[in-house]
Amino acid sequence: MLGIPYSSSYCLFKDPTILNNISKSTDITIKKGSFDLGQITPFMGSRPFDSLKLWSVINYHGMGGLRKIVDKRMNNAKKWAEILNTSKYFQVLHDPEITAVSFSINPDIIDGEVSTEIIGAMNRKLHDICHNEGWLVLHMFDLIDFQNQLGDLPKVLIRVLGTNFGNALLDQQHLTKLIKYLENNVKVLILNQ
Repeated sequence: MLGIPYSSSYCLFKDPTILNNISKSTDITIKKGSFDLGQITPFMGSRPFDSLKLWSVINYHGMGGLRKIVDKRMNNAKKWAEILNTSKYFQVLHDPEITAVSFSINPDIIDGEVSTEIIGAMNRKLHDICHNEGWLVLHMFDLIDFQNQLGDLPKVLIRVLGTNFGNALLDQQHLTKLIKYLENNVKVLILNQ
């Protein structure tokens, strides 16, 4: 969220003994009895002065500046979800609570029988187009549409898309260009279906 490497992140626990449930012990543990979460998180353990990156960001922006950065990214995620939902071609799968927005091609634009396999295949094709052109990075993953955002489809894993805009310079003009780019590619996919 702050634009620094994972290795500079940290997590505070009110009761550190709870880590016994998820941690492991290794020969590289720096201090006997310390916790290593490296198997399940991006946590990399102590590295030489990695916290300097976090300190530098806080020192440069200040807490108020960091708050503005986080607020702007959250606002961009919410705007992006609104833009996707106003497009007839897409359906957002959740209300953004973090900067990630999961979405899918809207099943209503598909002629004929609609299934999770067909929607998943179209999402994959859109992802691959974006990846190959190198103009927009879309994430692709499987999830279950528990909220029925895609209609009354079976509750099974479906291939969907996601975005997580980390660039602090992103603005409404960029979002408008992105939706036009995605919509144009979906129109081509529909024609070639």
